[in-house]
Amino acid sequence: MCRESITGWRLKRSYLRGGHMMNVDVVIVGGGPAGVAASIWCKRLELSSVLLESNSRIGGQLSHIHNRIIDYPGIVAENGKELQKHFEDHLAMVKSEVKTGCEAVSVDCGNKTVSFVRNDGKETVSYTFLILATGSRPRSLNVPGEKEMLERNEVYSAVRDKGRLANKVVAIAGGGDRAFEGADILSELSRKVYLIHRSDRFKARKALQDRVLNRENIEVLTHSTVTAVLGDRQVEQIRVNCQGEELSLSVEALLIRIGVEPVSSLVKGQVDMDENGCIQSDQMGQTSDPYVYAIGDLVNDPKYSSLSVSGAQGMMTVKHINERLNTNTGPVYY
Repeated sequence: MCRESITGWRLKRSYLRGGHMMNVDVVIVGGGPAGVAASIWCKRLELSSVLLESNSRIGGQLSHIHNRIIDYPGIVAENGKELQKHFEDHLAMVKSEVKTGCEAVSVDCGNKTVSFVRNDGKETVSYTFLILATGSRPRSLNVPGEKEMLERNEVYSAVRDKGRLANKVVAIAGGGDRAFEGADILSELSRKVYLIHRSDRFKARKALQDRVLNRENIEVLTHSTVTAVLGDRQVEQIRVNCQGEELSLSVEALLIRIGVEPVSSLVKGQVDMDENGCIQSDQMGQTSDPYVYAIGDLVNDPKYSSLSVSGAQGMMTVKHINERLNTNTGPVYY
């Protein structure tokens, strides 16, 4: 079936259950700040929508933010979980349709469907427009021992675990704000902090560099990379290639702060991406597929990533979609 125009046209909300295909105006994949904003704006503009979030709660990376949030207009939160609760309350207030514990496993841009898994069952929803807000994930070192370290849940937050790492020797890999902030915080109680970076140029802001590079218990290793993580039950040692020399450093924790990578595999080969897997989109979030949008940390340069930017992108994208649904923008086939 096809429509010549999407002027004044709305699809009824539905899902594939028992062999019956159902549709919505907008499917949103990802429940971080960008996805939450998009869901709220769909409700405000009376677009039928569903937000799919793989985790048990919405919020994306908010649950991993342990420091105070002071840069989101109108709300000062003690940590990411507090802001996450505000987002949940807001979605409940406007009665957005949100499905948590639903992992999107495939997108078919040609047939305009998203398949997702929940409760050991697979379901499919059809869309007129798709908004991808799947965010980013920490970049890995991809060295021996790293996977085992993460499987042991040796994942630390400088703010949350400062006390646990007191009087210990720790290492941080990275040269940006997060790496320097971690070194700054941990150096207050840790016996020694190694800061390991692949070059002698740092992306961290100058104020952080000034503090960290002058701390007596912080040793900075430049032109250096971690090549292995050692330890059977916990991290005991790391190997570092330091300017061509192989070093073995005895440490009790390793924090990896080497940046992030986009979570874009759902539409790989279906929309244009750069060599790093970052989806190419315009200022409205529209990709090379005119019915697929990408917003939030999935597309943002990490240097300019913020809660405010993600929220604004959710608003702009949904307003653009609403314009297209309510004006004659050409033929739509489905």
